[in-house]
Amino acid sequence: MFALQLKRTPRVSLEADIIKPEMLWGKTEKEVAGLELWHGQDRVFLGDFFSVQKRDEQSILLEGELQKIRGIGWGMGKGKILIQGPAGRHLGSYMRGGEIRVWGDADDWLGAGMTGGRIFVRGNCGDFLGAAYGTEETGMNGGFIHVSGNVGNRAGEKMRRGIVFIGGRAGNYAGSMMLGGTLILMGGVGRGVGIEMKRGSI
Repeated sequence: MFALQLKRTPRVSLEADIIKPEMLWGKTEKEVAGLELWHGQDRVFLGDFFSVQKRDEQSILLEGELQKIRGIGWGMGKGKILIQGPAGRHLGSYMRGGEIRVWGDADDWLGAGMTGGRIFVRGNCGDFLGAAYGTEETGMNGGFIHVSGNVGNRAGEKMRRGIVFIGGRAGNYAGSMMLGGTLILMGGVGRGVGIEMKRGSI
């Protein structure tokens, strides 16, 4: 496990799609700290914002107030990411496999466009959970998302495959334009649930 502890909060969003098991496996602490990412329009090093400690290479533990850290686990295909604290936008987007667990809230676009893997959030989540980006025809196309709390608007929009479980309340337009898959809503829902859906189950 690589343990990444946030040392200081970014002024603007930190684009951290390199934080996924495949990118860290086989690297030393120094090499991980030297990975480059974007802080607004500036190129910075991962070590500028995180302390890095190597324990083993099967998972990543992130700790801190990570609301401005975007894209963690983007496109990951294996391994585990464990997050202690709130997570920023695009967590697990386009995820293909592996597992992400969050003890805290997650922001917008959780698991957007994912095709495999599992995401568990012990908290609330923002808008567009498992949804499609922009003009893309499909959103979530496989995998499993479990959110114990409430979620924002348009959860599961355009999803084709997979399962989304929401333990709390869902916002407006949950399951809109669904093409398949299963959306399980245990709490209340806003307006427009399932609007323009073609297939799938709510």
